[in-house]
Amino acid sequence: MHESRGLGDVYKRQIHGGVVGAFMEQAAAFHLIAKMDKPVLPKIINFSLDYLRPARLRDTYAECTLTRQGRFIANLSITAWQEKSDEPNAIARAHFLIPERDR
Repeated sequence: MHESRGLGDVYKRQIHGGVVGAFMEQAAAFHLIAKMDKPVLPKIINFSLDYLRPARLRDTYAECTLTRQGRFIANLSITAWQEKSDEPNAIARAHFLIPERDR
């Protein structure tokens, strides 16, 4: 059995999928906050993640696209990659509730 120290598999030098997912969700939330007229902390409604290839222990990047922002809900797509942006490690879709202060 492989030993884990919280980040992932230390023998295969891979990042745990939960770490990748949390990184992508936070990137989406910060991207949404940056697009708001009156920044407030959005609340996650749904997060759907597809893992495409293992994430290794190296720099990881995320690109977020705000696909739709209504009065109450915002939809974003997120892509995470490491060495080449055209070879993503994971893709995700997120739906956030926009708190009342921003409506």
